[in-house]
Amino acid sequence: RDQPRSRGLGDVYKRQTKAGANTNRDININIASSYINGKILQPNEKFSFWDTVGKCTYDKGYKDATVYSNGKKTKGIGGGVCQVSTTVNMAVKSAGIKTNARQHSLPVSYASREDEATVSFGNIDFKFTNTTGKTIMLVMGAVDGSCTCEVWAKYE
Repeated sequence: RDQPRSRGLGDVYKRQTKAGANTNRDININIASSYINGKILQPNEKFSFWDTVGKCTYDKGYKDATVYSNGKKTKGIGGGVCQVSTTVNMAVKSAGIKTNARQHSLPVSYASREDEATVSFGNIDFKFTNTTGKTIMLVMGAVDGSCTCEVWAKYE
């Protein structure tokens, strides 16, 4: 478990991932991050990526970008959202929370294999339970291929 920074609100655990900037991918990362930003989890509350973000659709603004499917790169709606789930995975793990994260079918450029958290709507969800004993809030940021997640843990 990492040593947290304090912001007067409790402990803060931060992780960032960086991939090459790509307009459609960046849009997808921003949209998915916006659904998670500000998410509050009480002690023992469960987090589900897909319950929080919902299905990637064109109506929600998602674009086609590179996705990994069965060991191959292809284009698909929501390409890039795995960078969001991976960044959240890294941040919550640094706060001492165990996750159910699974690796992609191919390595990604923005994280080590053990930090990856692939997601595929209807097939693979990224989940964890807030086992910190504290209320936590997920604070997300995304710009130019970078994705940041902070876990703010508030003492009760």
